[in-house]
Amino acid sequence: MLLDYLYKYLPLCIFLGIWGIVFFLYNLQLYNIYPASSETILLILYGILAFTLGYLLLAIYDIKDISLPQRSLDDIIDPKGLFLIVLMLSFITFLGASLIFIAVSKELGGYDVYFRIPIAVRNQIVAYQLDPLNPPPVLFILGNYLINIGFAGTLFGGVLFALKSRLRFWGIMIVISFFVASLVTVGRYTLFNSLFFFVLAYVLSAYFLSKERRRKKLIEIVIYTGLFVVLLSLFTVFLMEIRTTISTQNAIKEFALKTSYLYVTGGVTALDNFLSQDFSFVYGQSSFRSLFKWLVRFDLWPESNLMYVHEPFTNVTPSIRMNTYTFIKSFYEDFGITGVLLLSFSFGAACKLANYYFLRSFSFIRMSILLTLSFTAMMTFYSFYLHSVTTALFRVLMVALVQYIFLKKIYK
Repeated sequence: MLLDYLYKYLPLCIFLGIWGIVFFLYNLQLYNIYPASSETILLILYGILAFTLGYLLLAIYDIKDISLPQRSLDDIIDPKGLFLIVLMLSFITFLGASLIFIAVSKELGGYDVYFRIPIAVRNQIVAYQLDPLNPPPVLFILGNYLINIGFAGTLFGGVLFALKSRLRFWGIMIVISFFVASLVTVGRYTLFNSLFFFVLAYVLSAYFLSKERRRKKLIEIVIYTGLFVVLLSLFTVFLMEIRTTISTQNAIKEFALKTSYLYVTGGVTALDNFLSQDFSFVYGQSSFRSLFKWLVRFDLWPESNLMYVHEPFTNVTPSIRMNTYTFIKSFYEDFGITGVLLLSFSFGAACKLANYYFLRSFSFIRMSILLTLSFTAMMTFYSFYLHSVTTALFRVLMVALVQYIFLKKIYK
């Protein structure tokens, strides 16, 4: 029964858990991080409270509606069909990474640049994202699209990994493909993103297994989650080693710890810096900026009314600058304190609805929506993930498309 309630409140647990970690680490005040004002801390707490209330209020009406699924996924899903889908999407991801590798190598004068000066590769990729006057090559754009198509494989791979089949370990193939993609982009976000979706898809799939299998899966979930955390940590240290001029191992480890600490906590200080400046409300164009850009492209929104929102780098320590502001910036920049309260409340309610409908009946599309919202909830310490809502919608549509095309191969 306790496990059932954990599934029922899983997105809320993720949200409160990450913010518990953020505040615990932030209160340590390490690495000379600038302290935020009490007003900024209070504003963040308002947002956390509003999200929690939105989730809990919608949880009231289904308080007695906790029931185990009647049929196990082992009896519904065909592992052979799922294996073929994961294989295909892993290949698409590898292909996308290869195209990015070729595009960046040509731009920088040869393939050996990845081995000689990998930091130049990372700087070039960041420049593509930040400099509109320097658009990326067509191969780079195509590679990114292919990787986003392949991202659907993290969901199918996680489900395959949960099944009782000799093919289950092939589900990890999608993680390997995104590990390669992360090496090509010399960044950890792609790997972090894919690992979260894979692991949570694995965890959510366990809910639809038989009661005995679910209990056995608990220990397995803890072990594999721990292994993936170790993998991500080692990859972070590796990235720090190739992206800095630091030579000693101890200095590299210390730098990795410092950047990881500021990655988690720096948004609080950055938000405080933002709130201390003058700015104008942008009325939805911060939280859903990519949506407005598409509306302009289709002449559904006048370009003259488009407000260009961005996250400039700001000092969070005397020597470190960051451009992550937590989810509060987007909500506050749109509508002020009203936006923080109403949008946080609505976001929490949306997470609960997605969780409720998924637990009622298994569906890859429902799982995709729940995974997207759960990831958004976890990344609220960093920014509001759905400001790139078109990317999120594209990934959900890819899952829906794959399910539609291969419906007969997925289900028995």
